[in-house]
Amino acid sequence: MKFIELIWYYMLLIPTWTALTVHNTWGILNVFFIVWLRPMKGGMVDSDHPIVTGINPETGKTIWNDNVIYRSERKRNFNESDEQILATVGNHMSKMIEKSASHDLYPHGIPDRMPPAINYIHGGVQYNGGFLIFDDVKDAIRHFSDWKFRKEFWRFILVEKREPVTVLRDKNYNREEFLEFVCFLRSMFPYFSNSNGNKKRIG
Repeated sequence: MKFIELIWYYMLLIPTWTALTVHNTWGILNVFFIVWLRPMKGGMVDSDHPIVTGINPETGKTIWNDNVIYRSERKRNFNESDEQILATVGNHMSKMIEKSASHDLYPHGIPDRMPPAINYIHGGVQYNGGFLIFDDVKDAIRHFSDWKFRKEFWRFILVEKREPVTVLRDKNYNREEFLEFVCFLRSMFPYFSNSNGNKKRIG
């Protein structure tokens, strides 16, 4: 970071964390409401609904590649293409909401350890969210350290009101570096950043 950016970062740190805490608390209260006080029921959506299958009815293809709002230039080779990586992520999230969708044998959803509300919240992002693809943690931090990139990122959230999803091409990431990246995002933006990856969570 340049000196002025560094000063600006520390000036905004406490206000950002305060706003993040308020935002996260509000989110927790809402989740508590739809999970415990007035639980969302399973079977609220059919199993062939686009938000479950991930298939765009206009194209007949999965929508995941269309939901990419940014992809960094590849600096090294990876075993999978971006499309294959997105398919893995999209299918994982799709299966979450599929468990709570209405099926012939399970009109109220398939029994699952996760409440339907959680499956709806996280699973539905595969259809409505915006994907950002980076090589690895360092590549992602480098981009988010650029104020111009953050400005466009903010614009996406404020204008489209869609949930961003960061995807790493490198599946063999260092978990501590990944946690540092999540904390970095939480110090930059006043909202909660889920630290979900293909490895066991550490924070």
